[in-house]
Amino acid sequence: MSDPIRTLLQEQADRDASEAEVAYTIERVAEMDAAPDHGLRWWAFVGIAALIGVIAFAALA
Repeated sequence: MSDPIRTLLQEQADRDASEAEVAYTIERVAEMDAAPDHGLRWWAFVGIAALIGVIAFAALA
């Protein structure tokens, strides 16, 4: 096989790999967007527990 043909085939393979990588990245971002965010729920629970603790401490003091 001559060099120009090999070069063209390599460029096509690189393009295909790049397109596959972009498609995979888009798919991963879509999955992350669809996943629920438990971090906010956790901090809301911690805040409510702290508020209850402060109220209980104030009632006992």
